[in-house]
Amino acid sequence: MGGALRILQTGEFRLDEPLLTGNQLPESLKNIALEARYHSTSTVINTAISENVDVLIIAGNAFDWSADRRPAWFLAEQFNRLDRHGIQVVWAELKENAFPGIVPVPSNVHKVTPRSRSVIQLSGRNLEFCWDWQNPPAVAAQPVAAQITFHRNADTAHQGIREISYTSHKHDVHHVPVTSIQGAFASQAMRTGAQLINWNGTFENTCVSTETVRWVSESIEISPLSTRESLESELRARQLKWQHQVETQPQRLTLCHWTINGSGPLWNQLVAEDFQSFSRSLSESDSNLHHFWSTNVELVPDAAQLSKWRESNAVAIGIEEFELHFADRSNLIPESYQKPAWATQFKSASLKKSVVPHLVSNLLVSHRYAQSST
Repeated sequence: MGGALRILQTGEFRLDEPLLTGNQLPESLKNIALEARYHSTSTVINTAISENVDVLIIAGNAFDWSADRRPAWFLAEQFNRLDRHGIQVVWAELKENAFPGIVPVPSNVHKVTPRSRSVIQLSGRNLEFCWDWQNPPAVAAQPVAAQITFHRNADTAHQGIREISYTSHKHDVHHVPVTSIQGAFASQAMRTGAQLINWNGTFENTCVSTETVRWVSESIEISPLSTRESLESELRARQLKWQHQVETQPQRLTLCHWTINGSGPLWNQLVAEDFQSFSRSLSESDSNLHHFWSTNVELVPDAAQLSKWRESNAVAIGIEEFELHFADRSNLIPESYQKPAWATQFKSASLKKSVVPHLVSNLLVSHRYAQSST
């Protein structure tokens, strides 16, 4: 195939879509979340330049320009930066004419749409770009050194490109998954980054971090010996762990989802007496950190703890008091909220309607972060 070909492969930029952080962030952190996709795109461009790649491959749509023209002008400038460094861009668009006509597309940008089959010269060799449903031509129009194929998702409800296969002239095939440069919500946290590829006889692929907002999950288990003080001490230790990782990258933000599980006497304090105080303490601890925020606290008592609660009305009465106190906050619970299986099964005769510790905890945390962001 000739000399080494260096490629930076990315997924969709989605510059027009905000991250799903809700209204939970304080004002000091909101701008990081709002600009996250732009920062992540800049990280991709900076990586392409610093790694001296031959081509940046973008797999998927970058934005919907009909809603906002800013993404188009921003991306055009980024492409021009690459052009000044002699870096080509291959953009596999699922939508044709995704770039508005009023914004000139730089000459180093090559669009590959689902209807097209393109041969592009990169670093002195011809590379063929095509899609997985296209049959190869009976006679090649021109010799190619390698073929790069875009594979779409089989699920039509989630249209996009799931992977790219790289086939050498020796018919060695390498499949590389397509990942987003910035996850939109917590469940995408493990599927972000760009792929740095060095292709020269051998095929080397390295994932490069590109995310600006990082979602993390932390789980703490309550034991019979746990106290409020030991729980808060463990929370602070884990907060500081993540804080240390972002201190050298001031443009990044870490959002944490906490899960508290297990069993022990401390549960009675958390769900019936002391959750509001605990919630306030966590908020104050977050406020003392930079670029770290707790988005949610999920209480997941184990089967032994649930069994104990079924034998006592004390906890149920405390939960009912929380329900009455926060009844006017019920609109803070997102429509998509789904109670876990254990919550659906947990009933109490002392409650007028099914209210469970998990639901109360989410209501209180939602209230806390809504208050902090106003």
